[in-house]
Amino acid sequence: MTTLLRIGLCLLIGEGLGLCQDKLTVSSSNISATDAVLGIPLPVLGNFLAEIRQYSIVDSGVTRALYETETMLRRGTHFHSQFNRGLKTFEHNGYDCLIAKYEVTGAEAINTIYVIDTTSFTALMVPAPDEVFASPDKTRIYLNRIIKWEAFPAGMRVQLGVDTSAKLFAGHVTAWVSAIRSQFFIQSFLLGGHRYMLWAYEKVYLPDVFSAEFLALPERFPPLSERLRNRSAGQMRSMLSVTGEYSRYSRRDDMILRELLRRGLTVEEFGALLIPAQAVDFRVRLRAVSMARAMVGLGKIPQLETLVSATLASLDPTVPKSVLAAEGLLSELRRNEEINLLGTACHLLDQKRFVDPALDYIAVRGHNPADETCVRNANLGPAFDAHRDVVLRIMRGQRLLQH
Repeated sequence: MTTLLRIGLCLLIGEGLGLCQDKLTVSSSNISATDAVLGIPLPVLGNFLAEIRQYSIVDSGVTRALYETETMLRRGTHFHSQFNRGLKTFEHNGYDCLIAKYEVTGAEAINTIYVIDTTSFTALMVPAPDEVFASPDKTRIYLNRIIKWEAFPAGMRVQLGVDTSAKLFAGHVTAWVSAIRSQFFIQSFLLGGHRYMLWAYEKVYLPDVFSAEFLALPERFPPLSERLRNRSAGQMRSMLSVTGEYSRYSRRDDMILRELLRRGLTVEEFGALLIPAQAVDFRVRLRAVSMARAMVGLGKIPQLETLVSATLASLDPTVPKSVLAAEGLLSELRRNEEINLLGTACHLLDQKRFVDPALDYIAVRGHNPADETCVRNANLGPAFDAHRDVVLRIMRGQRLLQH
């Protein structure tokens, strides 16, 4: 939500700004009316808004009001089907949707703002008076009154089409220079006899603002981690995807696996979760990466190190799924210094098991002469000589830098 305020749509409180025409292109267009926004059918959204209409927040400034919403969301405060200063959580098709309404004073062009926070999108919804649709110029004037263009990064452009007969506009924001390559989107719609403008963007654009662990999670209010506490181990296993993580921005499996690890797993149970029976090969690695992420921050370090070591020792290195699982675990865990698997990696080299991922792990985490000796003395055979030489050079370079 931070970027929605600072980049996407910084609403002014009676402040005038010069027109930055290079940021905005408005033209005539034919636009069809929409029947849903953010995946929510308009009648359903109308019912949601009707429920919170009487619970408005009256605030002297837009910035402070939206900042409060952002702060509450980022601190993990949840509002489970309860009204709280104009905020309420609704559910649609199993996904949570938080909506906040603010009555704003001191803003020239608007007096009501809705903040809509779904699992994938964050959006601002503001009234769009009928006169806004009279011509492209009228639309441009309206947007220049409420959008703080200097908040945009260099290279971002707004392209908007206006249908004066249908009284609709729609468009998107493109970034030519910014690291944000995908499009934000803008649309207007008629709801309950009133016209609104929606300015939205996907959370995946900003994983540094929105915790990756909570992106695209349907269970957010209360958080999935709290809901799992009352579930049995069998129920949690049934919630896991059989193919591992579907999207790198989704962390639902991570949270389920973390709760299972917290309760305790045998080597057999850990192995069954690591390599789901029905998973296609390329998804096994993703499940292993998810499992590794679930371990970080959990504590129970000695038990986890023993569990991973015993599991890797039990896997057959000639089976492709086992190799992918080992690669996923070691490649992800080498990024974190909390869990130390150097002894396990050296043991794998001694046994010529999962040699490549073990060498890569030691190259990143091995910082002392004993680790270098482990790599140098391992009887790996000619097939791994080139990889071993690269790892030894990396380790020598790290040692020189330390001194």
